[in-house]
Amino acid sequence: MAVSGGGITTVTSGDTDRIAPNPVTEGEQAKFTITRTKVSGDNVAAKVYLHTSKGTAGEDDFEVIYKQALEFKKNELVKTVSVNTKEDGETDDGEHFALELYKTEAAYDNGDYAAFGRAFITDNVSAANAVANYNYAISGTNNTEGKAVSEGSDITFTVTRTKTSGSDLPTTVYLSTTHSTTGGNDFVSLDKQALAFKADELSKTVIVKTNTDSTTEGTEYFWLDLFKTKAQADSEDYHTFDKGYIKDNTAAANAISNYSYSVTTTASASIGAVTEGSPIEFKITRTKESGDDVASTVYIRTEDSSATSSDYKSLVPTEVTFKKDETEKIITVETYADDITEAKAESFYLDLFKSKSALNTFLDTNDYSKISAYSAAYIKDPAKANVGTFSYLVTTDSLEGSAKTEGTDITVTITRNVSGGSAGESTIYLNTTEGSADVDDYVAQAATPVKFTSSDGDGAKKTITINTRTDGLSESKEYFYVDLFNTIAKAQAGDDYFDFAELYLANGAAPSSVSTTYTITNNSGSSNPRDEGGSITFTISDGNSTSASKIYVATTNATAVAGKDYNQHRCCLRSLQDNLCRRFSEVHLH
Repeated sequence: MAVSGGGITTVTSGDTDRIAPNPVTEGEQAKFTITRTKVSGDNVAAKVYLHTSKGTAGEDDFEVIYKQALEFKKNELVKTVSVNTKEDGETDDGEHFALELYKTEAAYDNGDYAAFGRAFITDNVSAANAVANYNYAISGTNNTEGKAVSEGSDITFTVTRTKTSGSDLPTTVYLSTTHSTTGGNDFVSLDKQALAFKADELSKTVIVKTNTDSTTEGTEYFWLDLFKTKAQADSEDYHTFDKGYIKDNTAAANAISNYSYSVTTTASASIGAVTEGSPIEFKITRTKESGDDVASTVYIRTEDSSATSSDYKSLVPTEVTFKKDETEKIITVETYADDITEAKAESFYLDLFKSKSALNTFLDTNDYSKISAYSAAYIKDPAKANVGTFSYLVTTDSLEGSAKTEGTDITVTITRNVSGGSAGESTIYLNTTEGSADVDDYVAQAATPVKFTSSDGDGAKKTITINTRTDGLSESKEYFYVDLFNTIAKAQAGDDYFDFAELYLANGAAPSSVSTTYTITNNSGSSNPRDEGGSITFTISDGNSTSASKIYVATTNATAVAGKDYNQHRCCLRSLQDNLCRRFSEVHLH
């Protein structure tokens, strides 16, 4: 094995000298190339483990990696790994750290690395200037006890920056919340959340959401801390702060205490399991125990039992709101068909929490008393009378010796063979995985289902079409992979594929748009801006080109924000030969 990286041209196991430094700038990614060389035997897949190690650069200077697995397919020899570096605004040029490679978990646990490479980091002068040029202040709308917001309402903070020297620059600061008298479930915490200012921006708004509960706590408060760099956020060296006050919400507390809830399902043990691939319905029933009819909000999540997220589409904590006159809600959960035979029906739970604080307490402590209601749902395999055993093979029409050119479609064929019985239903899943070609070169596939029916006999084939893109670059032949998985969860994780194929791409003719010069004008310049509520017309000219071409246009925020000040616009424009310009007026102002 060999590792090379930012600041290193070649490094093999045991290299200790600094070689040909080519440092990355703070805030950029240090890219390491992992190369393996076969010394004997057949091509085999392998898994190695990576770990970053401090040098003169410390953990405030880069994102730490602990025991990160890296998989090589059996014919792969080279992999690239990126490590994020951090801006700190300090003068500490030429620092370095290492990326270590371990061949096995045991070697990792023993600290016995097989190879390493160093990356060198140079100061980011622009970032240092951005840190030095500005001071910041935070002002909250609820920063005193007398201005306390009721539980469940938002707290708004305004972050302003003042230039103390130098020129106007874009800057990024980081925000974290810190508890004072509040507890972990009183609001939605921020942890080193980035806040970016454009060069001409002087203020930004930040929202902190608070949670309701049925506990009488009086008035509590927390801090919102601002850090000028990510490194300072990691070391909790705040630049400025303000407070946010929260008070009890009696109406919300009543909404919690007035009602009880129950959960039932169409796939209970008494009714019977649904066949995998079929939806499951849960009914949430609300019953008033006291008080008046009021709106209420509960929170639900799914929880694995013998069934896991590979068997159904799990729900992250989700808010469900009842209007004051509503008593029932229906929740539908999708289940997945797969190519695995389970011995018996499997189950999972839908859990209900009466408040956000109860949910958060459960997530923090695993205290099951915080669950107000739940129901178990069951999933079973489809009936398989004398169904045989399935095996699959994936092939492609774009091999290394017959690579398709960029911009043409590649056909992937999945063949299912059946042995020892009759054909039945089965579903597997397909991903594309980057090789030397990446998602700029082709349209990626992610957990794409490939379904076979009981009428698909031995040797049945299914095809998937992969669209590729032209880029006008002069490149050597590139490749990427299609991987097959027997469950959707494995496909979503990109882990444990059972078969794969390589797809190759050859250079295609550069599109005419690459050699064409385009200009854009509009009817709303700084001297004649259009009124809000109107529209802006952009005119794109191809400079009297005689070639047909296709280009892509998109709006990008400046001081105006998409969705707030204008409708975001993305489209593809095709021009016929001898067309001089195209016009569109799809950008509407708010």
